[in-house]
Amino acid sequence: MFECKPRYRNPRLKAGRDKTLFRCRLVAPATVPADKPDPQFLIIVAHHKVSTYFGGHLMHQDSQKQKVRRNSRLRKIDGQPALEEAFALPLGRASQIRSQQQRQRGWKLYSFHAPEVECIGKGKASAPYEFGVKASIVTNNRRAPGGLFVLHVRALPDNPYDGHTLRDVIDRTEALTGCPIERAYVDKGYRGHDAQNPRRVFISGQKRGVFGIIKRELRRRSAIEPIIGHLKAEGHLGRCYLKGRAGDAANVVLSAVGHNFRRILAWLRDFLDLFLIRIWRTFTCPIPLNSDS
Repeated sequence: MFECKPRYRNPRLKAGRDKTLFRCRLVAPATVPADKPDPQFLIIVAHHKVSTYFGGHLMHQDSQKQKVRRNSRLRKIDGQPALEEAFALPLGRASQIRSQQQRQRGWKLYSFHAPEVECIGKGKASAPYEFGVKASIVTNNRRAPGGLFVLHVRALPDNPYDGHTLRDVIDRTEALTGCPIERAYVDKGYRGHDAQNPRRVFISGQKRGVFGIIKRELRRRSAIEPIIGHLKAEGHLGRCYLKGRAGDAANVVLSAVGHNFRRILAWLRDFLDLFLIRIWRTFTCPIPLNSDS
């Protein structure tokens, strides 16, 4: 792919160049056919994180993206509407990634293949930020023999403030279950919420107005954390393989449905075990008949 053979005083530079060129030969074709443009070529090379040695000189990522754009135009893209249309999307995303700054305001592109990915601030020392789409999950507070079920779940694109979504979530949950919500227990991210009855919403760590049964129920607010863990680990909430915002919304709902079905199957499994044990005891230990004396 590159015909120049510079001299290297450091053997590590030569080994790194040979490894990078071998990777480029395996990944990127030498030319892009004019009749069948391959936008994936630009996607792969633009995502090439390793600094590459071209002609014996170190080329950084910004210069590498410039070379990708220049090489794409050298392949006779300009002046051909079909090729320009085929490469418009990857070139636009590549220019967006190159031009955006670290602390700029407004929309930023975090993923080349999934532009709907957003940066969500968690406020934790171990994981201050997460990249994905925010979701709202509702479950019951009272203990259940078969485990807690997910009552309502919804994807929240555009990274809205948690408190501004509480009213809509409560209304949708009441419409879905057919039961009015007496009290709601939320985390500290819902400060400044817009619920219709704010006195019936209790935030984690709240002291005013918390006593008796409300205090006991507020301690169980953290019971939703294991459910979120199960949705991420067993359900595919931790990694969405569906495309676009519609795929994110469908993935959240399907993860919640799968969790509820697993709870039902676990309850049926316990019920079947009790039924089989009762039958086994009946056949192995028969009841003696009363003999006439």
